[in-house]
Amino acid sequence: MLPLTHFVVAACCADTTFSYKWSDASAGRLSLSTADLHAAPTDHQVEVTNTGTVAGDCVVLAFTVAAENYQGTNKDEAGAPLKRMFGFRRLRAMAPGEKRLVLFSSTAEDLSVVDGAGDRWLRPRRAFVEIGDVVNPVRREVVIAGEERLLEAAGPWADGLGLS
Repeated sequence: MLPLTHFVVAACCADTTFSYKWSDASAGRLSLSTADLHAAPTDHQVEVTNTGTVAGDCVVLAFTVAAENYQGTNKDEAGAPLKRMFGFRRLRAMAPGEKRLVLFSSTAEDLSVVDGAGDRWLRPRRAFVEIGDVVNPVRREVVIAGEERLLEAAGPWADGLGLS
């Protein structure tokens, strides 16, 4: 997926408001090894509540977010983009006061980095997962530890692009 860095998405109906909170299973800091992430997706579950007075649709967005902007490069120290969307769900016709659970799964690829040669790596780093709308999402810290892992080597297509 492409990094979301230069535009903002209107996420929910303007006639009502929504709140987001982590389900008990997804609350708190998450520590994973590169081996764990490579082996299986990681689940993130959020409870969405229509806090407004009218029914409305809500589009719930899921992002990985860099912990820092490393030396003004618009990437973190490992080379990951500042913000990258990895999922969205549309919740239709939520009544006032209604609550729904939304589950997203992030993969090793969602938390990976593509280097200058076009190789995709899973590297140790600190990041965040944000779920909700663009104004008031819930945020969860993700700490990735272990050895960096090559997920995908650049193909022959990268040779003529000046990536290496």
